[in-house]
Amino acid sequence: AERATAGLSRAALVELMGSIERPRDRSAGKASSVQAPVIRHAGRDTADLTIEVGKGEIIGFAGLDGHGQRERLRAMFYAARRQREALPGAYVAGDRGSEGVFSLWSIADNLTIRSLNALTRGGMISGAAARKLAETWSERLKVKAPSIDTPIMSLSGGNQQKVLFARALASDAEVIFLDDPMRGVDVGTKQEVYRLIRAEAENGRAFVWYTTELEELTNCERIYVFREGRAVTRLEDEAIETGRILQASFGGDHV
Repeated sequence: AERATAGLSRAALVELMGSIERPRDRSAGKASSVQAPVIRHAGRDTADLTIEVGKGEIIGFAGLDGHGQRERLRAMFYAARRQREALPGAYVAGDRGSEGVFSLWSIADNLTIRSLNALTRGGMISGAAARKLAETWSERLKVKAPSIDTPIMSLSGGNQQKVLFARALASDAEVIFLDDPMRGVDVGTKQEVYRLIRAEAENGRAFVWYTTELEELTNCERIYVFREGRAVTRLEDEAIETGRILQASFGGDHV
């Protein structure tokens, strides 16, 4: 856009910076009664919002990259594991090269590593059960490869990311933490994964999703906007729109 500076307000400038699609019936199918959160994670001070995650919810982290979203996501993941009754959780890394894939392993080995306890029979890992799990979720995620024995590094980046999603979804995790995993992934793969996330949420799984892509926030029931290391603004349902997100990200007063 090109505009004259005379009379150009802050709000008008923010509106020109981007847009997101209208939300897709985020409340459809949700129970109307308030239920106790499966995660309640307090901030570091009164200016840092407490984050709550309920069963079947998709919660988003927004704001300018590097403002504490990733650190809060990791803190919540580790806190869930340390609870008195440990909450099964899975973490999908955005940097698959250094944190996600086991580069010397096959698709099957990468996919089943999070589910070894469930695959153990009489103290030994069942090869048949592991293979069935890998085949089921490779097909469900539509991983494009000759077979599940294919080395993961021979796949495209998008298909490697599908394997990481499959690893989390095939596990017993009740809450799945997403660390901006779809950045740079092709549009087709994104849409397939979005549909699967929504379907899993409808079945009761919860997702905590840090994303730098505004359009991904349309999948969320509630988002927290981060600024300077803190969750400063909470937006829900129809309030999840570009102007409010950007105003909160840049410190605007009217959100």
